[in-house]
Amino acid sequence: MRKILTVIFLTVVVSVNAQNQFAIGFRMGDPSGLTVRLYTETDRFEMNLGRSHVFYGKGWYENQFDPWYKAQEFGYKEVQFLRYKTSFPLALQLHRIHQQPWKNFGGHKLYLFDWYYGYGLQLAFQKYEYEYRYKATSTSPWVSVWSTVPDIDVGLDGLIGLEYTVQKTPLRIFADLNLFIEVADNPFRFFFQSGVGVRYLLGVRAKE
Repeated sequence: MRKILTVIFLTVVVSVNAQNQFAIGFRMGDPSGLTVRLYTETDRFEMNLGRSHVFYGKGWYENQFDPWYKAQEFGYKEVQFLRYKTSFPLALQLHRIHQQPWKNFGGHKLYLFDWYYGYGLQLAFQKYEYEYRYKATSTSPWVSVWSTVPDIDVGLDGLIGLEYTVQKTPLRIFADLNLFIEVADNPFRFFFQSGVGVRYLLGVRAKE
């Protein structure tokens, strides 16, 4: 976490020194947390850091037990899943954004709206623990144990979104939809993520 905060700080310093437009805010969705965007003359760069797996329900973790257990090849005679507990799921997204004015069918820009698309990388980390019991043989007594399962997901993002500039303010309201494709540890597993939020644009004049 200390390294991540250091990167955020250096990003702020570099952006201010380069006199780029820098925005910081909060997003709700997956992930939920801090959102940062740099507006340069030619590019947009975005970072989101926060809680992931927001929309995962209880059933998702329970359904992961059987595949995990089979992969361990313990060879117990009988096994029964009991319960689970999880750590705080954290995700970091780094995106390059291509942003354009949103125009209607006549080619005229819609008032203060931009649309964008982009791509990038995502790293998600979570740890969960399973409690289960087993019998080594058919006549053995039940033995209850906890096992820790680290879950580190690395993959590629592709996103599309919409941004609205609030008139006469430095506020930018946005909504986006992201497709996350895992490269590790479950290659080619797909997840849809989405989010809405607001950013405060620093050091620039608001649009009239």
